[in-house]
Amino acid sequence: MQDTKEQTMRKFCGAYLMTLGLVALGYSTGLSAPDPRDSVIIESKSVKPGTGSPAAVVRVYITNKDSLVALAVALEEKTLTGNAYMTLDTGVVRWLTQTLQAYKVFVGNRYNSVSPDTFIIAGFYQPGDLATTEPPNLTRKAFFEIQFDTVNTDTGRILLDSVRVISGYSNLYTAFVNMQRREIPVNFVKGVITVDPTPPSVTVTDPNGGEAVPKPCPYTITWNAMDNVGVTAVEIWLDRTNGGISFEQQIANLSGNPGLYDWTAGGSTSNNAKIKIIARDAAENISSDVSDGTFSIVANCYLKPVAGFDINKDGIISIVDAVLVINSVYSETNESTINLSKEYIETMLIAIFSASP
Repeated sequence: MQDTKEQTMRKFCGAYLMTLGLVALGYSTGLSAPDPRDSVIIESKSVKPGTGSPAAVVRVYITNKDSLVALAVALEEKTLTGNAYMTLDTGVVRWLTQTLQAYKVFVGNRYNSVSPDTFIIAGFYQPGDLATTEPPNLTRKAFFEIQFDTVNTDTGRILLDSVRVISGYSNLYTAFVNMQRREIPVNFVKGVITVDPTPPSVTVTDPNGGEAVPKPCPYTITWNAMDNVGVTAVEIWLDRTNGGISFEQQIANLSGNPGLYDWTAGGSTSNNAKIKIIARDAAENISSDVSDGTFSIVANCYLKPVAGFDINKDGIISIVDAVLVINSVYSETNESTINLSKEYIETMLIAIFSASP
């Protein structure tokens, strides 16, 4: 009769522990306090609900001051708030290192919707092959990842914690064993997974239709974006000629949510352009918005007026405004006023001819 996974795990661990003499994986007393340089760290992150291959990936990191010949990680998944949970119906644990050859087994309900569920993963070096020993690593190292294939749709939080006793495996818990076959007490950092089904909201504010964007000069794109947790990234895309049918050019991929971006359009002119803003949160929920109307990309710079420069109030700083100021200057009789006005004119002319106010 074919062994169950639990029976296989018992045989596997028993044989391996006997071969390597790693009795230290059993419960022992008198261990010193865990050293933070010997740690198992479970990733904390936000995920969105769904199913897939995988729906969510949680990484497990380690640090170790000694060379390791074995590790065991016993985990428990427990719903903290809401009805949030993740399942591993057909999910996998993927090893991210060439050291400590992996063995893994599901225990109990295979991380189903009943909380809590338990899980064991173990890794051992291959006798005679020192390349499979895990060398010291005092910086956080991604060691394996748990690939969940379902994330329940309810909002809530899930705890991934270490568990000392698992039914049928009372001698297995989270631990390291070094080259001297000595157990090292492990500092364990639990992970909290936040299930977030709510996408951000985002609105393009400029250019939003009717604007003339000067391709030789910077133009400030602006938007409003909000999220119940926080917007973590923003992408800006341009449809230059098709009025929002296809956004072929990525203008920027920004961390956080700055709300504005100085863009120099370049390229060809257009009378039928639109901007698309995509906002993303930590759970990879996304939403987007497109300019309400088309705008133009033009060859010349039409700067937004600088305070005091747009004399005739037509919305454009031009040579006409310079002439109006000059006429005003020479109607003055005070020499200091004339000199100050000349400096003012010089600054305005720079704004007109260099396109940089």
